[in-house]
Amino acid sequence: MQIDDMFKQIIKKFEKAIEINPNNDKIYNNWGYILWDYADKKEDIVEKEKLYKEACEMFEKSTEINPNNDLIYCVWGVTLVQLADINKHIQQKEELYEKACEKFKKVNEINPNNDLIYRYWGVNLGKLADIKTNILEKEKLYKAASEKLKKAIEINPDDDDSKYNLKNCLRQLVIQEIKKFEKAIEINSNDETAYFELGLKLLSLVDLERSKKEKERLYKEAFEKFEKAIEINPNDEYSKQNLAICLIHLRGLK
Repeated sequence: MQIDDMFKQIIKKFEKAIEINPNNDKIYNNWGYILWDYADKKEDIVEKEKLYKEACEMFEKSTEINPNNDLIYCVWGVTLVQLADINKHIQQKEELYEKACEKFKKVNEINPNNDLIYRYWGVNLGKLADIKTNILEKEKLYKAASEKLKKAIEINPDDDDSKYNLKNCLRQLVIQEIKKFEKAIEINSNDETAYFELGLKLLSLVDLERSKKEKERLYKEAFEKFEKAIEINPNDEYSKQNLAICLIHLRGLK
């Protein structure tokens, strides 16, 4: 029997079961799981989206009957994230990521010591930040994401996925700061402080990179910013000190 035929038979059983017992949240739970799992197996985006939406409907009905099932809110949130990931419309993506956050928040209210939820929540906030265009909004969301991921690591120090995602969020926060100083230099090309701060931000990115080539690139860029700050103000001792630090590290990478 083909998977599609098996799926149709299973759905018919759920439909029959809910006719007999319409207030059984477990039936809706399992119905939603089957739809969710089947969606993952589909390659066609339209079919996948339809099934994810149907799964969300089942999870919603389940939580109407039993509003304290944290596991269902969790799967519901993950499904909304998956829907957002495949959606090509930015506004709809944002709405779906925001709805997913609501579900993860609900899980957290029911079970505040679930490290997995903090990770899902943090990753989702990071995705929402990625598609925002406003720098202040991006910063706010990356900071919120970082807080959730730190909490996940606090509960489970061996959570390597949260550590990896936290590093990405911290990197993005530094990048947003870099953009601000680059903008300041565009406005005033003789802004010594902006060059100095930009150099410091580039140095702070080094610790978040593993690649030797990328570390070298960042040290060189930071060196150029400190050099420019000294050119504007030859008495800038802080820039001179950081310039020397860049040189030492660049020699160490050879």
